[in-house]
Amino acid sequence: MRAECALIEHPTLKRWLRTSKNGQLAIDRAKVKAEERLDGTYLLTSSDPHLSAEEIAVGYKALLEADRGGSSFVTPVRRSARFWMGNQAEQL
Repeated sequence: MRAECALIEHPTLKRWLRTSKNGQLAIDRAKVKAEERLDGTYLLTSSDPHLSAEEIAVGYKALLEADRGGSSFVTPVRRSARFWMGNQAEQL
């Protein structure tokens, strides 16, 4: 019973559940099928009401490209510590 209550109250999972005629929980196959057609679709939102859907999409694509490009910088960089003493550098 506790597990059923947890499923009914779950913010994501409850939308795919239905209660059968005898009171048991069951997966609503029609709702699952309806959401399958949305797989791979993005829902983009903006806090600026003056942006068009196209402007939001272009901005999102630019963010994706920047993120992909930035990941190439996430490689280990070899650095050596140096102490400068006048004209001489001592490498550790």
